[in-house]
Formats: sequence, structure tokens, C-alpha cells
Amino acid sequence: MVQLKEYLLPIILTIIIGACTDSNNAEESRLSLKGEQFKVTQGDLYVADFLAVTDSMIVFSSYDRNGNVKVYKKDDCTISESYTILRKGRSEREIHFVLPKFIDRNIMAFDKHGANGISKFLKVKLSVEKPINWSVEQTTWLNDIQTFGDFTVINDSTIIAIAGKWKSKEILSSIDLKNNLRTPLKFWIEDKQQAPDQNKQVLYSANAQIALNSDRTKLVYACGEGRFMDIMGFDGQNITSHNVVLNILPEYVYNGRKTSIRNKEYRGIKIATTDRYIYVTYSNTVENKEYKGYPGYFKDRIDVYDWDGNIIQRYETDQPFYNFIVSNDDSCLYTLSHDNETKEPTLLYYKL
Repeated sequence: MVQLKEYLLPIILTIIIGACTDSNNAEESRLSLKGEQFKVTQGDLYVADFLAVTDSMIVFSSYDRNGNVKVYKKDDCTISESYTILRKGRSEREIHFVLPKFIDRNIMAFDKHGANGISKFLKVKLSVEKPINWSVEQTTWLNDIQTFGDFTVINDSTIIAIAGKWKSKEILSSIDLKNNLRTPLKFWIEDKQQAPDQNKQVLYSANAQIALNSDRTKLVYACGEGRFMDIMGFDGQNITSHNVVLNILPEYVYNGRKTSIRNKEYRGIKIATTDRYIYVTYSNTVENKEYKGYPGYFKDRIDVYDWDGNIIQRYETDQPFYNFIVSNDDSCLYTLSHDNETKEPTLLYYKL
């Protein structure tokens, strides 16, 4: 019997190790995607990021002084620039520093002046041919907060923004535009680093993203540094629970004046959400290093989670990209990249 046990033990260990290896390989295996390139028949693709994709149009944010938002008509594999809105300026329908989002066929945008405060909130309903139904809310009562870019909408009058009182432990705020009321949400990331609150506030707010699910019961936060994502329960007013799906916090040091990132890998994640899923970029490329012949901030891997935090799928595109969006029915992935020879921007789509 002893000899039999001694004989079986290496076999059992081999099976266990093999099973673990197979499990790890399965976990990291990715479905390869081959893209098709859109043809631009009018205008150009010098845009910043996706705001929305519908059956008839693609909407981008833009650095163009003539319009912070560009609307393109979409037809099969071609797009044509239709019009731009939110010109830089200080008139009612112009904007100085735009923070746009596309929700329910509306472009919504903050106008931010200087380091702090929000001076107005614009809402523009879009069609393929022209903008309709402008509305402008003056929000100078929000001049005491620091805003960091992203926001999402609870209802017609209330939003959640990555914003808070400067030099405080505030990252997220609920803003009631109807009643001129801001309420900080109880959300703060505790880490082991020694640094003032204001430095941590900037670190965990800058380049971060938030989004609500379709029934407004879950709020996802994606950090702009490290690889951290928290899917939180939300009751319309308060955060009720936390589900930290990704938990790699940024490593940094504080020298008495500023914070410096130590880890050169995992420099933040970018997300796109639909009613069913959260799409998350995966990249551990060292900063300032090329990635497959592209700049280091380009990516080609996307992990898909449901709103409960379960991993659903892992994709790898045939061409690295710098921004992406997914159709709300989860049938198509769109990416912004560039031609490696001409450096001209390109728009691709992938069937999922």
C-alpha cells in the first residue's frame, strides 16, 4: 500500500498542477477580434474621444476651437461630419472648458472656469442633422468645488459628479440642479501612503470615470491610476455597498510638495458601459514604452464584466487603440487608432 501511495502521489500532483495551469490559461485566454475600418466621406477624424454611438450617428468630443463636440452621420461603413456644437467662448451657447457626456440623445456639459467651480450646465438634444432644444442652467453657486471631469445622470435635475470641496476627503458629489444643492457622497479610498488629503483627492479623481447602470441602482467608479474598480450599490441618494472588482491601487510617494507615481505599470483603466456590461481596458505597459509599435498608452485588450462584477469575456483587438466605445446592445465595439505609417487617425469597428 505504501508503494502504491508513493506511485500515485506524483501523478496526483501532476494532475493538480496541470489543472491549475489550465485554469490560469483559460482565465487569461482572449477572443481575438478582427476590425473593419470606417471610411470618412466628409470632414476629418481629429477628435478626442467617443461620446456616443447610435444607429444613425457617432458623437465625439473634440479639441477643435470651433466645436467641443462633433456629430457624424453613420451609414454602414462610412461616416460624414454633420456639424459641431459648443464652440469655445463665453456666450450662452459657447463654453470655456467643456466636460461633455451623451445621455438619452442629449449632450450634457459643464462649463468650468479657472481651477474651481462650475459656471453653467448645458443640455442639448441632438439629431443627425442639427442640434435642438438648448437649455442652460447657471450654476455659479458651485464655485467652491473642484471638478475633475466625469459625471453621470440620475434624473432630469440630479447628477453625480467626480467633484468635491477642495482639500477635503470628497471625491463624488450628488448635485441637485433644481434646488441648488450639492451633497458629498461617502466615498473615499483609504491607502497606506502618507500624503495630504488634497493630494489624494487629486490622485483618485483626475482621469477617473463613473457610470450608473440602467436602473440607477449601481454606480461604477474606475480609477485613473493603478487598476482599481468599485461597483457600488446606490439607492438614489447614498452609496449602500461596495464590490471592489479590481484592487491594484497606484503606488506613489509624497515629497512634502507633490505626489509622484512610483509604479510605471497599470497607469489607470478606461471603461465603457452598457445596460448589461462594463468593458474595461487591460494594460500593464510601462509608461513611455512602445506597445506593438504604437505609443505606450495604446491598448488592445478589453475585459468584460457584468454589473455584479463577474468576468464574462476577454477580448483582444487586431489593432491597438487609444479610445473605445461599445454599442448599447453589446453587438459592436468601436475604436479610435491611427495608421502606423501616416499617423492619420482611424476609426474601426468589431463585431462582438
